[in-house]
Amino acid sequence: MSTNAGRAGATSLLIAALVMICVAFWADCLFGPMAPLAAGFQAEMEPWASEAGLPGTDRQWSPLLWDGVAQFYPWRLLAARAMRDGELALWNPHQMCGYPFVGNGQSALFYAPNWVLAVVDVKWGMGLLAALHYALAAVLTALLCRTLGLGHLPSAFAGIAFTFGGFMVTWTELPTLMDSAAWLPGALLGVALIFRESRWGVPVLALSLAMTLLAGHFQIAAYVWMATGIYALARLVWAVAHRRPARVGALLAAVGVGALLAAPQVLPSLELAANSTRGSGGPTEAGWQFHRQRALQPAELLLLADPDAFGSPVDGDHQLTRLGIPYSEHAGFVGLSTLVLALAGLAFRRTRHHAFFGILALLALSVAMGGPLARWMYFGVPKLGQAGGFTRVLCVFTFAAAMAGGFGLDAVRRWMASFRRQGPRRWLSEELPAFGIVLVLAGELLPWGHEFLPKTRPKYEKP
Repeated sequence: MSTNAGRAGATSLLIAALVMICVAFWADCLFGPMAPLAAGFQAEMEPWASEAGLPGTDRQWSPLLWDGVAQFYPWRLLAARAMRDGELALWNPHQMCGYPFVGNGQSALFYAPNWVLAVVDVKWGMGLLAALHYALAAVLTALLCRTLGLGHLPSAFAGIAFTFGGFMVTWTELPTLMDSAAWLPGALLGVALIFRESRWGVPVLALSLAMTLLAGHFQIAAYVWMATGIYALARLVWAVAHRRPARVGALLAAVGVGALLAAPQVLPSLELAANSTRGSGGPTEAGWQFHRQRALQPAELLLLADPDAFGSPVDGDHQLTRLGIPYSEHAGFVGLSTLVLALAGLAFRRTRHHAFFGILALLALSVAMGGPLARWMYFGVPKLGQAGGFTRVLCVFTFAAAMAGGFGLDAVRRWMASFRRQGPRRWLSEELPAFGIVLVLAGELLPWGHEFLPKTRPKYEKP
């Protein structure tokens, strides 16, 4: 009993530590005057250049960061104002001659975390929501690691690697992508709990699958559902091979409940998309070649360890931006320490979980590079090719690589434990090196992420 209580207490401390890291990272938005918007781009355009008096920016132009200012902030403001009036913004009268706002999946009208914007200032609320989803991603990843048997420090390592890795950071200001990806570890956690016969398995899986759709980006949600399906299939095969309960009924129940919960957002969005110029067409060979040209190239694998290997938009010298490829599209950065541990850990202790996440990372990387699996997905999965470039599957890669890095650190830690001494030196020989590796990873990711993320000091507030 005392051992279980001690483990629960240590896990609570792990969760608290991860939350505090996320709060500290977003402190200038939560407790200071900043908002996670690249409004410097707006200040360079008319009519704002003449009227708003906003400071400009030296940052390299990015159409994706501009979308955060020109689309997502107005969308969140429209929804928030309607909720304050006791209404749901089903219609947007401010674009074209009006259109069904509920049919815009990225409106995320039914995504519960966004409802906080009804009671707080939207600019401050966007920083709050970003911090919330960083904490969500970190905690869910760590809980998945703990469920799969990893120690607390390796679990912290994986949580930090995914949360502050290239995908989550560079897509933060387009919140639907980041919000949808944040639920990926929760979906796999639900599957793991189901196979442990936990009563929490079905609700966790159903909620995670629903929330990744309600968060608003269906392409990222599709990748989350696919990765979850692959994981569930792997666990199912393992269970059958070892004559353990298959839990098929629980898995199907969770999928069904998740789909039903997401239906109010998904069905109107699919109906509107069918009438759009982008969503009404089908896959073509020309479309596939376009995706291939924008895929991750072999030389760009350097970006997995060094996100600025081809320049940085902060310094205005990002080479791929000049070729029409925004920085975020190819950002698979997870830190050199993550990659080293993911590979080196195999030499110390190979487990089926470590192998699974390593294989999943390689599959996602193959899709991002426009391999045969990407071609099958483009022509075989309806509408997926029209949603955006396949490099966005780096959300799965960064997560899988983070998990593999956590397993690698656990393997190294266990190897160190085989040489440990009993008594007071035990912690020094086993835990202190692992803690140092976690600090190295944080030193790789957090300063880079803080420098990359554009933030704006709001000049004035409007009702």
